Amino acid sequence: MSVSIRLGIAFVGLFTLAACSEPGPTRSRGGSDSGDAATGSSGAECYPNGSCNGALDCIDGRCQGADTGTGAGCNPFTGAVTAVPRPTYPAAPYGTAAGTTLANLSFADPDGTSTVDLQSLRAAGDKQLLLVITSAGWCSACIEAQPELNRLYNTYKDCGLEVVLSVFEDEETNPATPALAAQWKSSYANPFTVVADAPFVLKEYYDESYTPMVMFVDLETMEILSISTGQVDQSTEGFIQQQLAE
Repeated sequence: MSVSIRLGIAFVGLFTLAACSEPGPTRSRGGSDSGDAATGSSGAECYPNGSCNGALDCIDGRCQGADTGTGAGCNPFTGAVTAVPRPTYPAAPYGTAAGTTLANLSFADPDGTSTVDLQSLRAAGDKQLLLVITSAGWCSACIEAQPELNRLYNTYKDCGLEVVLSVFEDEETNPATPALAAQWKSSYANPFTVVADAPFVLKEYYDESYTPMVMFVDLETMEILSISTGQVDQSTEGFIQQQLAE
């Protein structure tokens, strides 16, 4: 047998061995690209990018590890929030910029028969921080943010985070209906409150061309802590951690 033939056989053998090798378990933490309310939690499937909620590890496609019910972001905190009912809404004056008090805005519930106002989100007194985010059917950045919003809520809800997502227009820029809000919540498996804002009352707080708006509000005082636009990124989670640790 010639040297060239022997080298050819050896190469085929090595290629076959490499192709048949089984990869070992993969592990990763943090972040998400997509998923639903169950995805990313202990025992559930990992997010498509191989991550899980909080401190859970993604091992062979499943989220594993110690599940405290609050996630890694809650470790610096003393524990779950103690509920202190808030029967009344903070008084006027109200404003639209950071440092002012947010008015008790009202939105259409997805059921089509009732409304959701901000007081209803704070009345129980078991949440400290409110994330208000705007969305529209034509907004690709809004759609891309849904998995991360789900993860943030699932990770920090027991630490005092509340989230309300306001849909104001559909893909054709028509005013949002309760049915659209219901479809949005179902399509993206949002575990938090989703409402319709047909009159678009939140347009007073930012330039809609930079949708989504990401607003943080202190649920005790209803002071607007910050307003940003364009995307949900690492700074969003950093702000949540900072506020809930105080």
